[in-house]
Amino acid sequence: MNIKLSIIAVLLFLPTLILPQSKYDFKQAANETKEFFRIPSNWESKDFILAASLSAVSYGLMHFDVDVKNFGQENNQYSESIIAEFGRIWGEPYFTFGIGIISIITGNSNGNVANKQLGFEILQSSLYSVLVTQTIKMSIGRARPYMNEGAFSFSPFQLINNDRWSFPSGHTTLAFSISTVLATNEKNDLLKIVYFIPAVLTGASRIYQNHHWLSDVFMGAAIGYFCGSWINDLHAETELVNPTPPIPILNFTFQF
Repeated sequence: MNIKLSIIAVLLFLPTLILPQSKYDFKQAANETKEFFRIPSNWESKDFILAASLSAVSYGLMHFDVDVKNFGQENNQYSESIIAEFGRIWGEPYFTFGIGIISIITGNSNGNVANKQLGFEILQSSLYSVLVTQTIKMSIGRARPYMNEGAFSFSPFQLINNDRWSFPSGHTTLAFSISTVLATNEKNDLLKIVYFIPAVLTGASRIYQNHHWLSDVFMGAAIGYFCGSWINDLHAETELVNPTPPIPILNFTFQF
């Protein structure tokens, strides 16, 4: 994920919260953002075990990264196919934040609090995911697969070198972030599963297009999923003023 796109995504998040509404506004976002940054200080033993487990699995996958990469590159005749490109686009910052902004605008314009909540959660989850992922990327400095330096090439504290921002996958993080928010706001069990299909395609496309390792994708998916789940849990007990259903994203139509 390009750092410029990440910055743009963060800046896009702020104006949408200034729109006049009684719920899901800038004040709420600021308070919940503070709470997000306090999460590590409130961790219990199970949370440390989960974080350690994810790190261990990711490290274990690194030993298979080269084999997975070689297999993908030996069969990459479809790297620019519609399916691969769809996966990439689902994880692009402009797509994720665009869906969030559209949801908030429609919610404000029509008094549909469900729409605004959906957009608010998409933007929050995406923003937090970007911050976490980008911090890890720059701290670890892992070389991308196309650099041909192997799966264990690390140069820590790379602030501007995109070629060494492989771990974790930013596109996969955003893809699982939006898919998790959409799925947790969906009551239909089948659609809950369907919403994760584009995210899986995103992870596969990042490997197939030689931008990320398997372990990058795994950790990116975990970050996006847990950020999305945390946001949903935070708002789970919020009573909506208007119970009108949110937009069905897959149909690209709106309900008011």
